[in-house]
Amino acid sequence: MRAARGFDFSGRIAIKPVATDTPLPFQLRYDVAQRGDDWLTAKAVTANILGANELRVRSSYQLTGLWIPPAVCAELKVGQVLDTDPFVKTTVSVTYVDDQVVTISQRSPRQDFQFTYRKRDGLLVRGQFTERMPITVGVPPMSKVVELELTTVR
Repeated sequence: MRAARGFDFSGRIAIKPVATDTPLPFQLRYDVAQRGDDWLTAKAVTANILGANELRVRSSYQLTGLWIPPAVCAELKVGQVLDTDPFVKTTVSVTYVDDQVVTISQRSPRQDFQFTYRKRDGLLVRGQFTERMPITVGVPPMSKVVELELTTVR
């Protein structure tokens, strides 16, 4: 991770349910601008529908980070609660662990996030973000689902 110049992800966005739940594909590229021992700034570049092109700080200590320390991955256990926020009703916990990966999930009444990290180097390899849309009377509940998968470490 220390020598990486960037990270490439492929992804899909879908609104469910709709007449056709066809996800829209996109590519997300992070170009590393600066780094420290446990943080980096990276320019998030999307080639198509997201339109983002901004500098973001990523840390090994944030839930949406591009990596977490491998030593931390090795200690995580299924069911372990890492954080709760009673005000916004959010819980962050470990929901899956095997020899290769660990998944950390954040659940709240409106959003569910799942981040899967590779244990050997702590890199984010998969993410799924589900946001439930506000309910309108007479309209079935809908969700926006964004999925990411690591394709390249440059």
